[in-house]
Amino acid sequence: MSSETQQQQINTNECEKQKEEIIKEIIVKEEPDIKEEKKEIKKPIRGANVSGRPWKEAYKKRSIKDNVAMAGISWEEKMEMKKRRQMMRALDEEIRTRQAEEEAKRKEARKQAIIRKKENIAKNTIVQQITNKKKLRHMSGKQFRQLRTFHFDEIE
Repeated sequence: MSSETQQQQINTNECEKQKEEIIKEIIVKEEPDIKEEKKEIKKPIRGANVSGRPWKEAYKKRSIKDNVAMAGISWEEKMEMKKRRQMMRALDEEIRTRQAEEEAKRKEARKQAIIRKKENIAKNTIVQQITNKKKLRHMSGKQFRQLRTFHFDEIE
C-alpha cells in the first residue's frame, strides 16, 4: 500500500511540475503591447453644447464602432492569447475542484470523528439501574437532568 501511495505522490508531483512550467511559459511570453500596435482612431471633433453646459456628456449611441480594442493585433496573436486564457481557466478550474475535494474529505473526517467520539462515550458510560423510585423524588434538578433512560436491549 505504501508503494501505491508513493506512486500517487510521484504522479501528483509530476503534474504539479508540468502545471508550474505551463504557468511560467504563459508568464514569460509577453503579450503584444496593444497600445503601441493599436491603430490610432480619430475621434470626431465635438463642439460646445447648445445649452452652454460643458459638463454634460456626449451622446454615445454608436461609440462602440470607434472603440476597437484589438485593432493592431493579428489573428494568430489573438488565437494565442485565447489559447493562454483557456489554459489558465482550465488550471483555475482544476485547482477549485481539488480544493472542493479536499474540503469534502475534511468534512467527512470530522463527521467520522464525531461519530467515533459518541460511540466511545456510549461504550464508557456506567449504567446503573434505579430500582428505588423514591431516589428520583429526592434528586436535585441537575442530577435529574443528567439521567438517561434506556431499554435493556439498547445497552448491549
